[in-house]
Amino acid sequence: MRAKKRQIVMLCDNCAAHSSDIKLTNVKLVFMPPNTTSLIQPMDQGIIANFKQHYRSLVLRHLMGVMELAEGAERAAEFARKLTLLDSLHMQKAAWSRVTAATVVHCYRKASFTTTADDETESVEASDDETAAVEPPAGITAEDFDRYVSVDSDVQTAAAITDEELCAGLGLQAHVNTAGDGESDGEPADTNDSQPDAAAVTLAVALQSMNNVRAYLEAAGCSSYELFYGLQDQVYATGRQQVVQKTIKHFFQRQ
Repeated sequence: MRAKKRQIVMLCDNCAAHSSDIKLTNVKLVFMPPNTTSLIQPMDQGIIANFKQHYRSLVLRHLMGVMELAEGAERAAEFARKLTLLDSLHMQKAAWSRVTAATVVHCYRKASFTTTADDETESVEASDDETAAVEPPAGITAEDFDRYVSVDSDVQTAAAITDEELCAGLGLQAHVNTAGDGESDGEPADTNDSQPDAAAVTLAVALQSMNNVRAYLEAAGCSSYELFYGLQDQVYATGRQQVVQKTIKHFFQRQ
């Protein structure tokens, strides 16, 4: 914000997880009154719900696609455990990009963040959006999808709790590792050896995958390949950046 010479206000819930001691130059933190989140917090007027719909639709699409490749040989729960943090971050980015500006505008208006009569055209656009429900993936009913999206709606996300209370709730005993060797109380540290490193994906493998995608689109009768061409260009550009220029001597080195 400082680099762009912008002055903005950031609205924050009044909870223990949000500190008011932060000193910023171009961002003003405004904390809402306690117990008013459901009434005046714009994010809770439909923005978060719309984001969760998009995200969980992408999660189900991912799982169903992998299950189809495995021809039902493994259960959905096993695939769910294979969903990595990086997979989740990619899907969160894609989900947030699908939340429209009209949805955000509508939710701010719903939270009464207006001071004058809004332009009639903008009002119609925001009303038409109404944080429209996301169409559920194939194979799941709208009712089941709604239940899946709201399955964690009542989960507490923040609380004032000490490390000792956290450990006690997990049935653990808090302790400090003074050995400095990755072990505590005589027990070796968990090295997570059960998860082997995934093999690196080479440019050749990526290009073969692109060929498979193109073949699938052709067989399905795809009418537009613009997105595919863009992704293909990105794959080639990324591969070109990683290529190390070899000299003639590289080809005569002893193996």
